[in-house]
Amino acid sequence: MGAVVLSSNYLVQFPINHYGLNEILTYGAFSYPVAFLVTDLANRVYGKLIARKIVYIGFIIGISSTLLFSTNFSDLISLRIAIGSGTAFIVAQLLDVQIFDQLRRKKW
Repeated sequence: MGAVVLSSNYLVQFPINHYGLNEILTYGAFSYPVAFLVTDLANRVYGKLIARKIVYIGFIIGISSTLLFSTNFSDLISLRIAIGSGTAFIVAQLLDVQIFDQLRRKKW
């Protein structure tokens, strides 16, 4: 999970320069869905608790790398984007773990 988060955070810097998509799409959009695959596979093989731990570890790695490699700590907009990105990551991943577990157990 940590590798997926780090690669997505790195690849988001590079826009896709094909078909006029450079303003709206980056390569990070293609690596980030792998995070959902990782949590779904962990949920299926190891269960919900381990999948949640993987999400928390990925979140900590993402926040740590953002703080460690950020070049402009005084920029309030960058800080807001980092907080929003981290919040979206943890909410989406924890919801994915919960929903996938319910679907796997056929509790729907």
